[in-house]
Amino acid sequence: MATRNAAISQVPLTEVRQTTITSTRRGGGGWYDPLAQTIMCDQDGGMFITSVDIFFSHKAASLPVWVEVRSVINGYPSQEILPFSVKSLQPTDVTVNSTDGTTATKFTFDSPVYLRENMEYALVVASDSPDYKIWISRLGEVDIGGTRAISTQPTLGSLFKSQNATT
Repeated sequence: MATRNAAISQVPLTEVRQTTITSTRRGGGGWYDPLAQTIMCDQDGGMFITSVDIFFSHKAASLPVWVEVRSVINGYPSQEILPFSVKSLQPTDVTVNSTDGTTATKFTFDSPVYLRENMEYALVVASDSPDYKIWISRLGEVDIGGTRAISTQPTLGSLFKSQNATT
């Protein structure tokens, strides 16, 4: 067995860091009223999503619309936006079907977005324009085709419509 005595020395170090924080705010200061739909990731090991289809009935003339995926805290959409999950489209890229909602507008993310297993997320749609309108269904109303009543609540999550730009 061989041993050696260690030589311990202390050397003072100085470190300089330069940090630049860039923030992007939408809607003249970040105030906009999104529409959100919660979803649950029930796939073993989680899953990657690459796009979201939204069915529009109306659109704006010049302002874009965007989709975000957010985490959900205590059943409510949070302010935390998942990495790579924001996709914006110009009005020319939005398909509108004002009579029957049969054609979707696809928002394809620039990179796949990972959703963790047994976690709840919110798909958020927002714009600086009030002219965008999306097809939704409501319990007790007749479906868009006029053939059947919506009689049961699907277990797909909850729909949130913000009216104060913060909740």
